[in-house]
Amino acid sequence: MATLDDNTRWVTPERESEYSSSSYNFKYQASLHSVGNYQVAGIPHVTTITQATPATGINFASVTRAITITSTAGTLTGSFDTDFTNKFYVPAGTTVRLELKVTNLYVSDSTSASVVGELTGIPVSAIYNNWSGSAAAKV
Repeated sequence: MATLDDNTRWVTPERESEYSSSSYNFKYQASLHSVGNYQVAGIPHVTTITQATPATGINFASVTRAITITSTAGTLTGSFDTDFTNKFYVPAGTTVRLELKVTNLYVSDSTSASVVGELTGIPVSAIYNNWSGSAAAKV
C-alpha cells in the first residue's frame, strides 16, 4: 500500500485502491454541514392543500433548504410533530418563507394552501434526532 508524499499528494478515484483511506480525504458526501447544499437553488417539492382537516402530513424526499407556505383560505396551523405540541400559524392571504432543515411538515385548519419545499441533496437519514421542537436538536 502506497503512502502519500509531496509528489503523489493528489489521488484520483482511479488510483484510490493504491492508498489507504487514512492517507487522503477527498470523498465528498452531502451532509447537514455541507454549505453548498444551502447555497444553490433547491429542487422544488410542491404540495397543494384543498382541505387540511384533519391534519395533512407532507414528507419531503430529502432535507429542505427552505419552505414557503401560502394560506389562501383559513388560518393554517403548522407543526413539525404529529401532535402539534409546538405549532405556528399562517393567516389567510399570507405567505411565509422559513429557512429550515426539515423532512416533515404537518398542517391543519386551512381550506386552501400551498407548500413549496426547496430540497437539498441531503438524504432524510441525515437528521438523526427528533427535530420537532419537542426535543433538543443536535446539529
